[in-house]
Amino acid sequence: MDGRKQMISPCVSLCSNVDGICDGCGRSMKDKFAWKEAAANNDNITLDRILLDSKERLTSKQYRNWQTLYEQKKQRNL
Repeated sequence: MDGRKQMISPCVSLCSNVDGICDGCGRSMKDKFAWKEAAANNDNITLDRILLDSKERLTSKQYRNWQTLYEQKKQRNL
């Protein structure tokens, strides 16, 4: 480990896949599997890319909702 804290999964438990993309976090199933692998390998570059790609898939309203829920989740896991 390089001393960096592991990123918390962007899942906010609002799973609803429409056209293969989750309305809650903006990830595809491929992204979800890639997240698990990247997190296990401390691959923060891949994790950051998944977060950026996911953000672009959400509407601004969905993203604001996700951001609020994700911040709450991060606070609970500190």
